[in-house]
Amino acid sequence: MTLAALSALEDPPFALAPLLEVAASLQRARAGQLPTGGERNRLLAMVATAGSAVFPQLLRALGSGSESEAEWAGQLLRRTNLTEVTTRLHKLLTRPAGPDAVKARALAILADLGVSPPSDVSLQDPEQFIARSVAELLSTIASADDLRRTTEDLLTAVPADELPAVLREVVRHGGEMGGALLEAVLLDSRTPDAVAAELIPLTRPTRKPAPRVPQIVQLPVPSSQQPRRVLPVGRTPSQRMLLDALPVRRKSATARPRPAHREPAKQTRALSALSSARYDEAVALLKEIVAEQPEHQPSWLNLAVAYSALAQHRQADRCLRRALHLVSTSRRHG
Repeated sequence: MTLAALSALEDPPFALAPLLEVAASLQRARAGQLPTGGERNRLLAMVATAGSAVFPQLLRALGSGSESEAEWAGQLLRRTNLTEVTTRLHKLLTRPAGPDAVKARALAILADLGVSPPSDVSLQDPEQFIARSVAELLSTIASADDLRRTTEDLLTAVPADELPAVLREVVRHGGEMGGALLEAVLLDSRTPDAVAAELIPLTRPTRKPAPRVPQIVQLPVPSSQQPRRVLPVGRTPSQRMLLDALPVRRKSATARPRPAHREPAKQTRALSALSSARYDEAVALLKEIVAEQPEHQPSWLNLAVAYSALAQHRQADRCLRRALHLVSTSRRHG
């Protein structure tokens, strides 16, 4: 007998009563009527003790064409058994079939629970998925405070070795706003110098702005170090998309060994190019030097001079700030 048939019974079996109530709430959500107040609290508490039998209908509703039903199903799934919901969502994410939008919702749930996604997420269109993810992230930035908050999120939630890959996608798909976020990260004193050296090449001026991508999916970034978060009553799950949810392919290649000392000839050639007004050549050489030795303050300063001579003032400002940061750091520790 189906849940719909059982719901017609005057006195359904006690064990089925929670399932019927959840099913009824999902049906109302499909019509745009999300539960509120005491009813919402009761359903959230009920689903936490409903057991495995509640998962099939919640996972079906997660793939609903109704945004409100899918949202409510996601809120309920966040209150179910952590181990079981993780197992079921990992299975959904690695299955080749299934719309990317549903997998985006699953990633958002794992993110709010503080659980890392599987490494082999299967997507129908990974490139479009990334583009939409970036659009969702940038859509949360409407003011300078928003930009500062998003920068804070990136620097605290994304491991430093993954930050360049994440920001590469942000710049590639994010147009002017993506460039602003990159700039904010570069100017933040918490950005490691080695990471800043990798990010500098992304600041090349672009003549063609990236096309605006429609905002469709919701993707927060999970952090495996975070404890499971219980969402406060009355608060809908986070709409923010932090970037471990981007399907950026993490490179497992061994890091290139960096030389202990910079090649003196390269520094000499860079200074010669700078003094001879061969600024493009100077930039290329100095970028190599700071990539090899990211704490070498004179090279950051020379790079700022070369960028300024090329009228690339944003890049010059970033390099100057990096040089000043290194000076202040050395004074504090000197």
